[in-house]
Amino acid sequence: MHGANVRKEAIGIDTNKKNSYGSMSTVTTEEETSTEVHFEESAWSIPILAAIVDIDVGLFDRLFAGLLILLNFGMQAAFSWVLLTDAFIGESFETRVESAKIWRTSVAHDYKYLDLADTSLVSRVCSGDGALILSTQQATLIHHINSFLGLEKAQFEHSIFQPGVGLNSDQDLNEFRRIWLQLEAAWTIPRRRRTRFKNNSFISMSRGRFALLLVTYISRTVIASVLLAAGILWLARTTSIEELMLNAVALNAILDVDEFLFSGMTPIKIQHAIQNLKPIKVKYSRARSQFESFVHMVSLIVLVFLAYYLLLVPLSDTMLAVKNELCGGDQTFVVSYNSDSQQTYGLMTKETRDYSILSVSEIAVQNHKATSPATTPGPNVPTYLTMSGNKDLFIGDLSKSMAEEAAVTPFCIESVTMPGNPLYSDASMQMMAAARIQTA
Repeated sequence: MHGANVRKEAIGIDTNKKNSYGSMSTVTTEEETSTEVHFEESAWSIPILAAIVDIDVGLFDRLFAGLLILLNFGMQAAFSWVLLTDAFIGESFETRVESAKIWRTSVAHDYKYLDLADTSLVSRVCSGDGALILSTQQATLIHHINSFLGLEKAQFEHSIFQPGVGLNSDQDLNEFRRIWLQLEAAWTIPRRRRTRFKNNSFISMSRGRFALLLVTYISRTVIASVLLAAGILWLARTTSIEELMLNAVALNAILDVDEFLFSGMTPIKIQHAIQNLKPIKVKYSRARSQFESFVHMVSLIVLVFLAYYLLLVPLSDTMLAVKNELCGGDQTFVVSYNSDSQQTYGLMTKETRDYSILSVSEIAVQNHKATSPATTPGPNVPTYLTMSGNKDLFIGDLSKSMAEEAAVTPFCIESVTMPGNPLYSDASMQMMAAARIQTA
């Protein structure tokens, strides 16, 4: 009965009831629960067992474990330093605005890059033409901008749904909570002049050992903070959705280096000793749980808003500026410079490529590329092409005027195909006549 009363008091049940004629008082106790905090299977946990003679670990294993602690700290510190360098983070996205201006004014409207369908290079780049062999870097950049900001090809204003911004703002704060739980668990162990270790559990911990643990927790906090800040800066300059997700995973893997070293290189005796450590119970009240939730929520909101307004909003504005420089305004013209007359001439082009309506030159290529029986020319003459004998003749044919062309054939082409014509038996004239008639 005494044990039952104790259990009732522990959960806040009133055990001081009097009879119906007496007064009644209620005794309530704040309900508390406890959680078991295990020491992590991590290289950071190795110092907790340093110099404890009660565990069966050889001298070489202890020395090697000490080297692993230094290696773990050095690797994570090196990764943190590399993340902060300009060579790794990369140049600011603002630099692409100027390069976009240069491309638009010097290359995008050049007549030399007009395709066979009379479509300008800038029109093909901005429409995402998959047949591009020029300016593919600009086309890829525009694709990344549209994907990151959730824009249509012809859209130059902010979209409500911005996938890249949402992915970039989602930062994991799990490492800080793990550090705090480990520190809190170590804090509950009584501190004495000497460490007492029995049955895989700490009875007490020396102040020196606790100070060593405190140094490791501070080091972890500094490294995690640097990785968080550098990671946000790094991800904020990643414009590809695919690369953004891969980089976020790679960034998280840096924090797992200590676990990789523990599972892959830590001596098995030390592994078993850490795994067999009894967990430490940490009490949690309802008020404390709510306070922690409030702190986590505020931290996450502050982090997301700072990253969004300080990094992602300026990046989004710069992306729109780059897209406007690359694709804004009129895309349907090309220019060429006549050095003799010293004049720059312009030509209006088609707005977009229509794959269902081919130009004469495209039809000629379509019927001469020989990828199927339907596109294989006959044995005697190409279907829609007049083949030049060599490169010099080809260049001359390109600049030949209609008057010069008429002077070569001062007769009706159709008459050559008639059996009574004297040129009917001339094979070369028949080939020329067939090509002219087919392309008419």
